This record gives sequence, structure tokens and C-alpha cells, in this order.
Amino acid sequence: MTVKKDSTTQPDPWELGLVFGGGYYLGDLLSLGSIKLNTFKPGGALFLRNNVSNRFSLRFQAMYTGISGNGSNLVDAYEPVTSFSFKSTIFESSILLEWDFLGAKRFPSKGGFNKIFSPYIFVGAGVASSWTTPRYPNSIPSKATNITKDSIQAGRTNSMVTVPFGIGAKLDISRRLMLAFEWGARPTFSDYIDGISLSANKDNKDWYNFGNVQLIYRFPYKPKPIKSPSKDNAKNPTFADKDGDGIPDSADRCPDLAGMLRGCPDADDDGVSDLEDKCPNEAGLVIFGGCPDTDGDGIPNADDECPEQAGVASNQGCPSGTEIDRDGDGVPNTQDECPDIPGKATFKGCPDTDGDGVMDKEDRCPVTPGSMENRGCPVIRSETKEILKFVTQNVLFYTNSAKLTDDSYVVLNKVLDVLQDYPDYAMLISGFTDNVGSQASNQALSENRAAACLNYLVGKGIDPSRLVFRGFGEVAPITTNDSEQGRKLNRRVEFALFLK
Repeated sequence: MTVKKDSTTQPDPWELGLVFGGGYYLGDLLSLGSIKLNTFKPGGALFLRNNVSNRFSLRFQAMYTGISGNGSNLVDAYEPVTSFSFKSTIFESSILLEWDFLGAKRFPSKGGFNKIFSPYIFVGAGVASSWTTPRYPNSIPSKATNITKDSIQAGRTNSMVTVPFGIGAKLDISRRLMLAFEWGARPTFSDYIDGISLSANKDNKDWYNFGNVQLIYRFPYKPKPIKSPSKDNAKNPTFADKDGDGIPDSADRCPDLAGMLRGCPDADDDGVSDLEDKCPNEAGLVIFGGCPDTDGDGIPNADDECPEQAGVASNQGCPSGTEIDRDGDGVPNTQDECPDIPGKATFKGCPDTDGDGVMDKEDRCPVTPGSMENRGCPVIRSETKEILKFVTQNVLFYTNSAKLTDDSYVVLNKVLDVLQDYPDYAMLISGFTDNVGSQASNQALSENRAAACLNYLVGKGIDPSRLVFRGFGEVAPITTNDSEQGRKLNRRVEFALFLK
């Protein structure tokens, strides 16, 4: 039979299997169609499988199993056949051809790997040897004319040709591990694996069967490095290969990292080099830049609301008719303005953390209860305004200086209390002077005095990002500069809360 090379990509051609099972006999001492569990004997096998393509494989197998039989298991038993029994040990070497019906889905042509459950059939040829221990009565009645002494082969070792065939199913556990379940029959073209010939069915040869469970390891595919045509790469820059991956640096997209995908590594072994893989640590598909599509619905996991359940693009990767509620707040994604954060139906799925009736995305103070009129922030109380007015009137400096008087530090501590009471607010610190002196000197003095207040507050632990200072010099008096009292009032630093 000629096996046509499958066009679907097969990145892992070799597999090693460890087999656990048991042998079951059909022959002179057990009729076809009879099932006697007490005749099963344990066995095992080891095999190496080459995946010629995704659907066809060649398996090279060495197997050992025991079989047994008893004449009393025959449907139409008669003496002395009912007294016959045997135990045999069989060693078999075989080559098997497998056809995996769904194998192309495991490594699809678009790239990547899918875990599947796939049935298969197999047929092959083998050579087996059996070591048999028959048991039979000391004398054979002469009335059993179809049985002779030559029919009983005690201690006989038989070699025979077998034609194994059967069915099985494979189950992928991971990219590297797989389970399989298999039942196979073996016609032997011999009538001596039970040690007894012609005793019950002289026209039929003996068979044995083997049922088993397989644990299989899939070896990673490692193409042979491309040999440089240069005999001495070290002396030929054209064929220099710094990373030693067999690809010259001139053609190597990753000359400092060994790899086989145009010279680049592929950590997740999905056929997309790490250089181009959007999900380099998770095996995926070429069409999705190396990212997976677990449910195979054509929507990559990153964009799929139901990555374990095949769906449609119009429903974000979930089955049609399924309402998606990613954040579990009872509001479907199609109606949820905040689909990734649990919220309230009254706010279209968005949260209101401080419970002030203003949803967080519109609340300028989302963790501090406030009023809707003030965009969710607390209204500045009248007593707070009085405190700031008092501070403005009592923060003092030495003459023509930006140095605060000792009493002013005590006054500024009240500003600290205000800022702690209004954590969502920032503060503007504004400096002013009278009209004594030049306008330029007054401007500089007002800025320095406002900065001195800011520096004190920062030194006390206030976040600098909450504070802004400005100097206005003599241009914004609150009263006349014609009297000493008026000039005193105009020399001031004002403190005003505002929302950032």
C-alpha cells in the first residue's frame, strides 16, 4: 500500500509508547464467540511510532503477553477435551500501519496544536514465538478417534507469522503526552500455540488477542541543522554562524539566539518564532500570531469571551443566544458600560464606590462621598472657608523677606488639617504684596512667599502634586495702599481649594 504524504503540517513525527494490557486466546479450547474473563493473562509492549503524516503512522512494536485456555470452556465439550488446559507465553515483533481518522485536526494546516479524541484502525505483519505448557490426562480413551498422541505437543516452542489488526482511540493529554486504548486480533496460521492440535476444531487455526492501554510521549520536532557549504566558517565571513544553529548570520533573523525558524527560537513550539509570536509562552496558531484559539471557533482566546466554548464572532466568541456578563454584575456586556468592573444596573453596570449617587467614571472624587452638583466631590463647608480666611490674615513674614515668622507655622498647620479633610482637592497658594517698592521686586517677593508656604506643607507630608503656587505682586490689592492698615491687608497669602 502506498501512503500519500499528507499536506498538513506535522511538526512531531516520532512517538514512544509504553503499553499495559492482556492477552486473550481463541482456538481448540475456547470457541469463537465465547468470553471467559479467567483466560485473560497480563502483558505489555514497547513501541516506536513514526507519523508519516497526520493521518498515517508506522509503528514498530515489541510485545509480550500470556494466554491460557481450558477445554471446559467449550460450548460442546466432551471427554477428554474437557480435561485439557494450557498456558502460553508469547513474544511478538511487528510492524503496523495506522490510519488516524481525525489526525489532521491535531496539527492543522494553519499551524498550532489541538487536543483531540481520535479513533484509528491498524493492520500489519509480525513474527511471534510461543512457549506452551499444556495439561492433559495421562491416558486418552480410544473412543476419541480424532485425538492422537501426536496431537498433544508438550513443551513445544512455536514460531509463527501473525497478521495483527484492530481498532483504537487516542486522547491527547498535552502537546507531549497522549493516552490510547486498543484492541487487536492476531490470526497465527498455527494450531499449536495452545500445545494441542486437532482436539476440537481441526479446520481452524489458533488466534490470540491483545487489549491494552498506552501511555505515549511525543518527541519535539528538531530539524537537522543546515550545513554551511564552507569548510571553515571561522575564516569565511559569508558563512559565519555566531549562535551555531546551522543558519549563517547573513540569513539568520536572530543571529545571537539559536533557532530553526529562520534562525529564531520557538519556545512554545507552535511554528511561530518568538520574534513574531504575540504569545511566545503559549502554543497557538499562525493565523493569530502564535496565540491560541482553545475552542477552535476562529476567535483567539484574547478576544473570546468564552474561550473554552465554541461560539460566533457576533456574540464575542460565545454561542448564539448566550448573554455574556464578564464582570458578573448581572448586566450583560452588550448593556454594560463598564464590562470589566462589577457595578450596578442603575448605572448601566458601572460602580459607585463611595455610594454618593455618582458613578465612578463621572465622579471626580470616586472614593469620597460628595454631591451630584459638585460632580461627586464634597462641598467645601463654610467653616472650612472661615479657616482659610483666618490663615490668609495671619500668615506673616519678616519685612521684605520670604521667611515666615514663628507664629505663622502654627497657623499653616490649620491648612494641613484642611488638606487632610479634603483628600480629593488640590490647593492654590497665591502671594500678594503692597505697592511699596518696584513692581519687579514685588512680583518676586509674592512668588517667594507663596513658595515658602508650599515648601512648609510639603515638608509636613503633603503630596507636591496637590499644591500649586502663584505670585501676583501688587496688581490685585483688596483695599487701598494709601494707609498702613491698607498696605498690611494687601500683603497676604491666600489659600484656595479646587478640584484637579
